[in-house]
Amino acid sequence: MRARVLVIPGIWPSGKWPEELTQILKPHFDCCLIKYPQYKWWGPFALLFDPYLLILAIVVMLFGYRHPFADVVASAILLCAYWAACIRRRRAISSFLHEVAPYAIPGLQSQTHIIAHSMGTFLTGVALKRRSDLHVGRVIFVGCILPRRFPWIEMRAVGISHGRYRFESVRNDLAKKDVIVGLAWIISWLISDFGIAGLLGFKGSHDFIHDCRDPSRLCTSCNGIEALVHNVHSTDLGHSDAFVGNGYAEVFWLPYLWGIEPAEYADFLNLCNLASTLERQWTADAHTRGFTDPRLTAIEMRLASAQWRWAQGTFESYVRQEAQSRLGGKEPLLTEAVALAIRNTWDLVGQALKARVSKIRAGDAKTAQEQNEALGALDPREAVRRAVARLSVA
Repeated sequence: MRARVLVIPGIWPSGKWPEELTQILKPHFDCCLIKYPQYKWWGPFALLFDPYLLILAIVVMLFGYRHPFADVVASAILLCAYWAACIRRRRAISSFLHEVAPYAIPGLQSQTHIIAHSMGTFLTGVALKRRSDLHVGRVIFVGCILPRRFPWIEMRAVGISHGRYRFESVRNDLAKKDVIVGLAWIISWLISDFGIAGLLGFKGSHDFIHDCRDPSRLCTSCNGIEALVHNVHSTDLGHSDAFVGNGYAEVFWLPYLWGIEPAEYADFLNLCNLASTLERQWTADAHTRGFTDPRLTAIEMRLASAQWRWAQGTFESYVRQEAQSRLGGKEPLLTEAVALAIRNTWDLVGQALKARVSKIRAGDAKTAQEQNEALGALDPREAVRRAVARLSVA
């Protein structure tokens, strides 16, 4: 069973980002777009007051100002409009739970991830807070409107091994230019569970929540202490800027969903791309064909000796474990197999990077399927599995 990602947009998704994000995720995950219809027509205007009752209250105040009880009637209607908005939010939470519950269960926790934006973060947080039967994997929040003191540490797992939580980890992308989150904080005195976590980050124990000041670097606070919640600071982003183009999701979110640090992922792609580029140059140069390019050899050595957290050691040792488990064998055959598997890995990743930038002809389903198959090698673990599988076929 493939892992899945639940994409939960805000009240008014800006542009077509849910569909565009789904296209990025499809080669690697099954995707499910979670919708809630309660704010379809009025959007954020229905958060505080029911729009129809609010309009009625305004009409009463405008045209009944001479009547002695007009203010009382208008105030009563306004109060009803507020309670109607509360009922609408409860219905939105119920709709969300109905859509999410089949996936967010203990047995599927590690296979069910979430990317939520704005109101979607509110629905996700409130559902996790109120329903102890919900279990999810990795969570990405963008434009988060939950309070900073959200009780992540209280969300202990149910029906799983002792000491685990009902989520694997949380990445909270902070946008320092996010005006919408600031407005959500202003009205938080009227709507419980609204807050400013998308602007200032979640607060809590240092061994549980870390702040990452640069999204392109490793979290320096995770040396020996692996935090479950990370506030990732992006000083130049606004409320929905992370969805402008595919770059942010490809660079930061994909590796995070695989359990890989984005900085390490960038290093892996860079080395594989360098090797693939040098190999193409060597093949195209008739004068050097038949000789090994020393630059390519140097890159392969750097790739083999690179140490990454996801590999739990050197990349060569990670490939060796995969080759040993699939092929067996002893030295020196295993050493030769590992060297070939490393070469196969950067070759597969190079093909995947080419597929990423290529354009698909409209309506060509076969070509799209072939591209998605090639893009699967962007996952480093999947690339290694395929690279070793090539050897077994050969």
